[in-house]
This record gives sequence, C-alpha cells and structure tokens, in this order.
Amino acid sequence: ATGTKCSDNGTVSIDNSTGAVSMNPDGVFVGTCNINVQFDDENASSNTVSTEFQVTVSTPFTWTGISDTSWSNPGNWAGGAVPTTTTHTAYFNALCSNCTVDIDTPFSIKGMIIESDFGGTINQLSGNSITLDSDGYFQASGTFNGGNSLIDVNGPFDLGGVSGFINSSFGLKVSGNFTVSNPILGLTAGSITL
Repeated sequence: ATGTKCSDNGTVSIDNSTGAVSMNPDGVFVGTCNINVQFDDENASSNTVSTEFQVTVSTPFTWTGISDTSWSNPGNWAGGAVPTTTTHTAYFNALCSNCTVDIDTPFSIKGMIIESDFGGTINQLSGNSITLDSDGYFQASGTFNGGNSLIDVNGPFDLGGVSGFINSSFGLKVSGNFTVSNPILGLTAGSITL
C-alpha cells in the first residue's frame, strides 16, 4: 500500500452480503486516502489478487458540480445535500476547480469558503439574496458575480489571493472584519456598508 491509509483516518468495512467496501471518515479527515483490498478464492492453489482503491473524502457541502450549475440541486454537493442553515458552510475547491455555480435560490448559511484551487465562477442570479453568518465570506481564487439582491455578511469578509469579486447592484453589507488583499474588486454597481 502506498500513500495515506483510509484505515488510519476512519473506519473501513466490507458488507458481508454485498461485498461493498465503505469508508466512514473520522470527524476531521478531508483528503485522499487508499484502501488495499485482497481477494482470495480460498482455493488451495493460493489464487489471491490484491488491488488498491483511492478514496477522496470531502467536507460536506463542498461543491462538486456533478449534475449541473444549480446551487439548489443536491446532486451538485458532496454529501448530497444543499447547504441551507446557519450551521452549514459552503466550500468551493478542486473538486470542481473550473466550473460554474448559479445561485438560483435565496439562502442563509454559516459561510462561503472559496479556496485557492477553485478556478470557477459563482453567479448570484437575479432575485436571490445571500446571508452569511459567523464563517462569513472568504475568497482566495475564482470569480464571484453579484446579482441584484443583497449580500449580507454577518462575519468576516476576506478577498485574497487572485480572485475576482463583482458586487451586487443592491449592495454588500459586512458586519465583521473587511479585508482586501490583492484581488480584482469590482464595485461598479452596488455599495459596501460596513
């Protein structure tokens, strides 16, 4: 076996009736790990085959973009659920590094974290307000295109790395720390209220 073992980062099990191999990661593991499986036909001539599977474990509410571009489609999120409450933070990273996300419904969640390996575009479609709680808004890469509804950040707002942010025409309200370090910031349409 090479690399990180999944068994060091959670529980690996085999369903006795179906043969399905599964991994239940511990509460902090996110990343790639390997499961080595050995098949043995229990024949005296030692017919065994060993193979290694790579598993990617992502944080729940990480955008995958597998189904389409709609924020509201559970099929686009790791874990199969859309972030919908102030206990959910939405993550954007290399799982869908160069994709489009269309915010097609208003929402109020804990935060949005756009990591440095996300190169895609997030569009706030018309009529869809965004409210972010204590995790706020962090953007290290990619592009955010505001729509015509309020972006209300009740936590920190941080634009860093190489990122593009075009404000909503309705405006941006930030209740926490406001940090801008080297982004391309477009404020052509709306105001910022701190």
